[in-house]
Amino acid sequence: MQRESKYSDPIRIRAHHLLCIQGFQGYGYDQDFIQRMGEIIAFLESDPSREIEIVTESDEICQTCPNLIEKHCKNDHDSKIKKLDVHVINHSHLKENGIITFNRAIDAVNHNLKPEDIKIICESCDWIDKCLF
Repeated sequence: MQRESKYSDPIRIRAHHLLCIQGFQGYGYDQDFIQRMGEIIAFLESDPSREIEIVTESDEICQTCPNLIEKHCKNDHDSKIKKLDVHVINHSHLKENGIITFNRAIDAVNHNLKPEDIKIICESCDWIDKCLF
């Protein structure tokens, strides 16, 4: 039985967003972004066995980001953001475009990323000082 959802199925999540989801404190680019991020987090946490696809390109969270232009992050012009995703994938032993349950993806990130990895991944984030990490 397929669940009805306003999100893709499986829901597409950028690898580095697995960190953002855990540290989200209600800050963001604007109110639309903050609302969407909160909704997606609630959606995923309501059923942690829900399948997600780990991606290195725009995902469900990016849809209200002002940096998203024609389905591409304007910050990806130098592959900066994609490098963060690849770092998370490589160090968490996840697979790009792999399908995994949300809870298993979070466990992989939390068990495999070291503090120095998180520092590299999050160092340029606007909200690093407001995050739980």
